[in-house]
Amino acid sequence: MSDYYTESQVDRIAQDAHDGAILEAGKEWERQRDEFNFREYELETRINELEQARHWIPVSERLPEPYVKVLACTESGYMEVDYRYAEPIIEVGVAEFHSLENVTHWMPLPQPPEAK
Repeated sequence: MSDYYTESQVDRIAQDAHDGAILEAGKEWERQRDEFNFREYELETRINELEQARHWIPVSERLPEPYVKVLACTESGYMEVDYRYAEPIIEVGVAEFHSLENVTHWMPLPQPPEAK
């Protein structure tokens, strides 16, 4: 048995090493792509959850809890942080809050920032 490889054997070994490296690189690329796609899905899901939580709610659909501050919007489009009394005055599609009349929509306020 010879201690030397023929040129064709060397070429074959080099090609096999190259093919193996390409295969491993492809597997790593697929793993990273799958990880990215999963993270993207998680972020899109969270964005949708936040958008659902932060949408305008018509007073004809649902009223906020009494004395809980919300962002309220009137028929004219004026917006203010306000709250409703326990027994609000409600007409068709509008409600009276503490300081606003003719409120048509409201949304919950975000949580305040954490103190450092």
